[in-house]
Amino acid sequence: AAIGLSLDTLNRLQELAGQEARIAIEGAVAVIALVLFVIRERRARHPLVNIELLRNPAFVYANVGAMALGLALFGSTYLVPLFVQTALEFTAGLLMLPAGIVLGMTFPLAGRLADRLSARKLVIFGIVLFAMSAMLFAVSDIELAFGWLALWTVLGRIGIGFMLPALSTHGFSDCIEMGNQE
Repeated sequence: AAIGLSLDTLNRLQELAGQEARIAIEGAVAVIALVLFVIRERRARHPLVNIELLRNPAFVYANVGAMALGLALFGSTYLVPLFVQTALEFTAGLLMLPAGIVLGMTFPLAGRLADRLSARKLVIFGIVLFAMSAMLFAVSDIELAFGWLALWTVLGRIGIGFMLPALSTHGFSDCIEMGNQE
């Protein structure tokens, strides 16, 4: 209920005129539903979401990082093809294909590195690569060649490929250790 109402409320913010009361009520009900969910989960014998995991800072940071990664991945998967197809009039699928292949090749390497290296270093490396890719897109000119855009997309996907295994491995390993101590 909280997620559905939140999404509907956010969607209604696009056409605010005349809906202020409904948006306020839906937003308040969404917050109340979320609070009731948390209360129920804390009291449940077998909770759907173990709220106690949020006491582990590594788990919280891993989830915040995963949320940022999701926003980056899905945002760029939407915005880059939209920009390439509408503004530059290139074929978006052709641009994204090499990036997808490189992302698939990056995951095994990054997974092995996540077992050996600090998750923080891998995540920072991935963020830097993704940020470079985003900055290159931001300053790109409409006259830019297709190959450069494909290279920048590949660079961003390599960054994402380094972030995901590190976040997953680090966040879950700390939770497993926390569970074993109890």
